[in-house]
Amino acid sequence: MKKFDDRKFVSLKRNKRQILRTLIKQQSLEEKDIERGRVIVQEGRSYLVESIDYPSRSLAQCVISGTVSTENLDSTILVVGDYVSFKRDGSSISAELDSGKILNIEKRESFLSRKDLIKPQEDIIAANIEKLIIFCSAAEPFYNTRLIDRYIIAAEIGSLEPVICVNKMDLVDSQEAEVKEDLDVYRKLGIKLFFISALNKSNFEPFFDYINKSSSVLSGPSGCGKSTLINSVFGKELQKIKEISEKWNKGTHTTSSIKLFKFQEGGEIIDTPGIREFAIWGLIPSELHLYFHEFDDYSPQCRYVRCTHIHEPDCAVLKALEDGQISYSRYESYLNIYSTIEEG
Repeated sequence: MKKFDDRKFVSLKRNKRQILRTLIKQQSLEEKDIERGRVIVQEGRSYLVESIDYPSRSLAQCVISGTVSTENLDSTILVVGDYVSFKRDGSSISAELDSGKILNIEKRESFLSRKDLIKPQEDIIAANIEKLIIFCSAAEPFYNTRLIDRYIIAAEIGSLEPVICVNKMDLVDSQEAEVKEDLDVYRKLGIKLFFISALNKSNFEPFFDYINKSSSVLSGPSGCGKSTLINSVFGKELQKIKEISEKWNKGTHTTSSIKLFKFQEGGEIIDTPGIREFAIWGLIPSELHLYFHEFDDYSPQCRYVRCTHIHEPDCAVLKALEDGQISYSRYESYLNIYSTIEEG
């Protein structure tokens, strides 16, 4: 029988420990290279990430790694506002821009979402913000209260505070009182309303003071003046972000671009493309009345616990509607939304 060499065994143990230490050091080095950041621009399948761990470092143009870790499995995997872990790959696109890969996407605390226009799934527009600025115009195009109502519901679903901002008030000088009266129903619901002209900055300060030092997403139809508003707020800072995003996106064609901009005094705003359709995701007809809070005082008095507030006898909501306690336009909006969502 061959005699076991103790000295050789000790040597093997030492070599194993040495190899193990080397692996640990390499792993530790890799972990140091991984940064926590936030997605601030989305252009197609590329994402501009700002480092939270190292704010002075260059921004990174990232793509999603082939083996990314995420808790957002049932919706859009990555959007502007998401917090991520990413790693630079050692190459630079420009002096202000490195390239890298996103390895992990953190759970979202809040979000703005809608039903995907093509697939039966949730389409997250932006994440980890506090307020939804529902941006519309008094004219060219005329504001749509049906759309406003859908936004308000989406805000509550996504844990956001809705804020309504009506632009282009300079175009309706003679009808200003009518516009404000028409939208007064939202003020009665406790929703902040602002009536401004982004072009000449009329009544701009109260609106800006309310969103300053907070985190907001700006959303609304095309043509309402969102670009004018953003340019009025940011000026040169906006242009810098545009130049960087255009450099990395040179030669490509994207249908949408979403960008996050920071206020000088703190806070931020996410600018989104104009929307054409906004269908609510994650809602069934039997739950819809819970998002029309003018029904709250009356629905417990209905004869049926699962009253739809449409055709049932002894419906307290319908009685309140007849008595003028509930806005008829809001009730019409309720019926419209009810008819377009599916029972889960």
